[in-house]
Amino acid sequence: MVRAQNIKEDCLLSCDWGTSSFRLRLVDIRNGKIAGIISTRHGVSFINEKHKQCTASDRYAAYLTYLQRSIDRLSVKIRNNCTGVPVVISGMASSSIGLKELPYAHLPFSLSGSGITSTWIKSGKKIRHDILLISGVKIGNDVMRGEETQLIGLTDLVPYSHRKRIFILPGTHSKHVIVYKNSLRHFSTFLTGEVFAILRRYSVLRFSVEEPQSEITNAQRQLFLRGVLKSRHTDVLQNLFQVRQYDLTREFSKADNYYFLSGLLIGAELKTLAGAKHGIVLCCEGLMHDLYRSALECLDLMQHTYLVPSHVMTSAVVQGHIKIFKKSRINFSCG
Repeated sequence: MVRAQNIKEDCLLSCDWGTSSFRLRLVDIRNGKIAGIISTRHGVSFINEKHKQCTASDRYAAYLTYLQRSIDRLSVKIRNNCTGVPVVISGMASSSIGLKELPYAHLPFSLSGSGITSTWIKSGKKIRHDILLISGVKIGNDVMRGEETQLIGLTDLVPYSHRKRIFILPGTHSKHVIVYKNSLRHFSTFLTGEVFAILRRYSVLRFSVEEPQSEITNAQRQLFLRGVLKSRHTDVLQNLFQVRQYDLTREFSKADNYYFLSGLLIGAELKTLAGAKHGIVLCCEGLMHDLYRSALECLDLMQHTYLVPSHVMTSAVVQGHIKIFKKSRINFSCG
C-alpha cells in the first residue's frame, strides 16, 4: 500500500485508454510498483458512441467525468485518497474520437520519451487532477496510438533495443515495429485481432466458432498450427471457408475451430516475416504469447527471437508513463 502522506508526491495515475478497454493504475514513480488497478471495457469507442450525438464540449466533459469516477472507484478500492495525483493517459484518448485530438509525432521517434507529442490538461470542475495526454506516431499512411508508450517502457526492460530488431506487439491491430539504436524507425499494422472478431461474430463463420471455456489442448494446438501452415502456403481467403466445412462435417468442434481460425490469421500476419534479416522481439502475454510463440516456432522464426516475459509486458505501459511524466513535468508546475 502506498503511504497516504506521500501519495501526491510519489505517485501518478497511469491510464491506458484504448479503443475497447480502459485501464487505470495507481503507480509509485520511485519503483514502478502498482498499488491498485481498475480495468473495464469502456474504451474510447464506448464513450464516443454513447455521446456522439452530443456537442464536442459535452463529449469532452463526458470523458473527464468517466475518468474522475474511475479514479474515485480506485480510491475506494485501495482505501487511499488519490485526489491531486496527476494522470498520464496514452492510447486512443488522444484520437479524433477521444478526450482531445492531438497531432502525431513522426519518425524517427526516440524511445527515450523526449520526442512524444503531449499536452497538459489542467484540473478543474470536472476533474480534480492535472492530466498529461499522450499522442501517437505516424508514418506515411500508418499510425499507432499506445504502442509507442509500451516501447518507451520496454527500452529499459528489454536488452535489445540498441540493435536493429523487429518488435511484434499483437492485439486488435497488431504492430510490427523496427527499432534501432533506441529509436523507432518503421512499423506496419495488421488487423489480425479485429478481423478475427468480425469473422467470429458477424460472418457465416459465427455458426462454426465459439470461444473455448478451458485451456488449449494438444489437439487444438496442432489444429492451430495447421492453420498457420495453410496460410504460409496459400492465401488466407482461400482457407477461411474450411472453418465452416470442419463444422458441417463435424470433423472438429466449434471450440477447435476457434484455434484453426486463429492459426489462419496469425499465420497470414507472421508469414510476412519470412526471411527477416533482423532479430524478433515478441511482446505480449497470456494466450497471445503462447499462440504467437507456437506460430513463430512453426515458421522457423524462433532461432533469433527474444520472448519478453509476461511480467515485463505488464510493466511496459507503466514504465513508459513514468519516463514520459518525469520528462514532461520539468516544464509544467502541477497544482
